[in-house]
Amino acid sequence: MDRTEVAKILKALSSEVETGEYDEKMLGAIQNLLEQRENYKSIDKEMVQALQSYLGDDLIKKDAYGDIVKAVGEGSVIVYFKSAQLFKIYKKEELDTLLGGQLRTIYRRISQSFEVVPNQAKQKIIILGDVSLLNSIDRIKAHIIKFMQEKGISDFKNDNIVCFKNADRIEIIINNYYVSSSEERDAIVKDLLKYIFQKEKNSDIVERLGRTKYSDFEGADMVKMPSEKQLLTHNFVEYIDTLVGNVEKCTKIGRDGNTYITVNVNVQNAEVINNAETIQNNNNITEPKTEIDDIGMFIEYIKFTSPEWYKSDTWILIKDLYNYFIEITESQMIVNSFSKAISKRLVLEHKVRTVNGKSGRYILLKSLNKL
Repeated sequence: MDRTEVAKILKALSSEVETGEYDEKMLGAIQNLLEQRENYKSIDKEMVQALQSYLGDDLIKKDAYGDIVKAVGEGSVIVYFKSAQLFKIYKKEELDTLLGGQLRTIYRRISQSFEVVPNQAKQKIIILGDVSLLNSIDRIKAHIIKFMQEKGISDFKNDNIVCFKNADRIEIIINNYYVSSSEERDAIVKDLLKYIFQKEKNSDIVERLGRTKYSDFEGADMVKMPSEKQLLTHNFVEYIDTLVGNVEKCTKIGRDGNTYITVNVNVQNAEVINNAETIQNNNNITEPKTEIDDIGMFIEYIKFTSPEWYKSDTWILIKDLYNYFIEITESQMIVNSFSKAISKRLVLEHKVRTVNGKSGRYILLKSLNKL
């Protein structure tokens, strides 16, 4: 349609409006036209060209989302480029190869890219919070670890949590596990927030931590692609493994009353089993996993977060280290038992001495790379 034809249509519409020859249906059509016009103007034409150059011609327009979500195969990932209003669908078998490589290269040059996670899709648990919680990340992670262990996932550890930061919020992703839908995810997040509130004995963290939903699509969440965010995790994590909808290497979490359980989906006639029970998989017997002790959790926390207060090859009051231990693990262990438990695992030497005017029993801490 050329400019002359458009001008004729607009002139005809203008004439009808001026003469009063219109009804509610006509007004609706005019309003829809104006909305489409504004929408079209908002599309970043340069980004569209860039995406076509980077990713090829198999991009899909935003208006086709309803058809896309019905046709997408299980395990696929839907990526939405907001400024261009285009989709790219990655099939399950393309995640590690194609998308994994593009996240490290092409996506660094693309802005406003989002993973679209339908409500009924298998997905990891993601918790959003205000960016002001950045200094509380370690404390929140410690709560999550204890929560999951107490709920039945006894081998849950620090490595199962990945944290990101963007301009206005933090994202905490529980990695290596997935649930069947957003409804299940929200139920677990609700339980977790209640747990944190009870442990903190105030609502300071909980009020700033929760799922603030943002999406252009009904029945789905939008999560910024990992290339758009700053990774806060100290240990190396592949971007592809942090996608909320990529559950290929994950274990399913189910629910049995007030306990979470892992679901064996790798054998025929999969059955729900508890982590604390013996696991039989393809006729191989695996011994039950023991619950991580509080000292072990404390050491894992130190190894993977490198807190400022842990200074390698440095003397520290045993009482000060004990206070950090209690704060992080909320253990009931007394200081004497704590001192004995860490003797070979964290400590090089014990000595009664005075440092900066403070006298007491000091310990010399091991280097982080020796833990």
